[in-house]
Amino acid sequence: MTSFFNYIYDINLLLIAGLGLGLNYYKPSDLKKSNIKKIIFLSVTGAFMLFIFVSRYGIGFDYFNYYTLLNQCKTFSFLELLTYKGPVEPGFAVLLKLISFITNDIVIMYLILGIIMLLVLNIYIYKYSTEPWVSVYLFVGFGFMFGVMNLFRQYFVAIVFLFAIKYIQNKNFCMFLLVTLICASIHKSALIILPVYFIARLDINWKTLTFFGSLTLLAYIFCDYAINFITQYIYTDYNLETGELKRFMGGMPWQFVIVPFIYCLTAVLMKNKLLKKDPGNIVLINFSIYTLILWILMTKHLLLERASNFFYISSILLGAQLVSCLNPDQNIKQRLDEIKNLISQMKKNNNKGKALESKNHELKKIQEEYSESKAYYVTAIVSILILGFLNQVFATSHGNHAVFPYKSIFTRERDTNRENSIKQISEQQND
Repeated sequence: MTSFFNYIYDINLLLIAGLGLGLNYYKPSDLKKSNIKKIIFLSVTGAFMLFIFVSRYGIGFDYFNYYTLLNQCKTFSFLELLTYKGPVEPGFAVLLKLISFITNDIVIMYLILGIIMLLVLNIYIYKYSTEPWVSVYLFVGFGFMFGVMNLFRQYFVAIVFLFAIKYIQNKNFCMFLLVTLICASIHKSALIILPVYFIARLDINWKTLTFFGSLTLLAYIFCDYAINFITQYIYTDYNLETGELKRFMGGMPWQFVIVPFIYCLTAVLMKNKLLKKDPGNIVLINFSIYTLILWILMTKHLLLERASNFFYISSILLGAQLVSCLNPDQNIKQRLDEIKNLISQMKKNNNKGKALESKNHELKKIQEEYSESKAYYVTAIVSILILGFLNQVFATSHGNHAVFPYKSIFTRERDTNRENSIKQISEQQND
């Protein structure tokens, strides 16, 4: 049992890749069967991810803190929670109070939160992802699952924000605002996304890239001054000079920027193909640039991760789009089959003139186009598999989000002092 949990993250990644690639070879002819294939994949992988999320014990900096919040929220009335008198933002506070009516057990609490989180994520992937298995694989491989296991609110709100992307693409500010306000009711950091609506459709060319490069340089130089100014008014505990939590304001190693850099570079280089598939992808390309900028700045101050999540998580959609736009067009394959059949028929009819020669030339040209497209498609899939795996290995070696090594409720070494402390808080609040 212990050895199983030691490799549970790797097993999860292999399950997603194996099941995803296996089902990917099955190409149903009608939409209903295609949707059933998606549901099977998302259900199986979602169930295993839920198992990982729920059966963990004591890993992630905030594992016990959410249980403390559960006990705090149940002492407030709904009116108090909705008027910002509770310990956290009203949307999440009300959710915890509703959970407190059902259970006071930390495992059941995480079971309910995990079900809600994965339902929201999988509904989005089912509805909008062109390659669901790629989206789920990137969600795990790019570290978002580890983030959810630690900073649940910050990552859950980023998952909810995914639904706002469509409204940016469609220029529907009212619906974008509504989704953003829902997100802000879970974590107020979502409010910083509001101005993004007006710039996320900028065309990406040498002028905008020069602008973003200059902005990054200036932000890196004056980052400390900006954070000190901002934390005078919000997140005051993180002020670099006076904040009680300033010890958490250090930067992360530069190696963490490698994956966002590769992701951003690929998105920019593939711009034309992405826009040909869907002009709305310009928003996702912009988001990849914002991600890289923020991750560069995170080498100075890790707190900026809260802002980067809103942009970086869109990689689960853009990654799927990248693979999809490289996938050989079914029309090409159909045209290939038609020409082969036509040539075969012409040979049977002893038609060996210029018409046959022309068709052979056309066949050769389409075969080359199809082979080249197939090679790019396979390369993209292999690259994503390798990048996701290496990123997880790197996260493991650095103890990312304090969720490594995995500890389970089934094999746990009890943190007796911490549990007793939480129990005392709970009993005091129930009195």
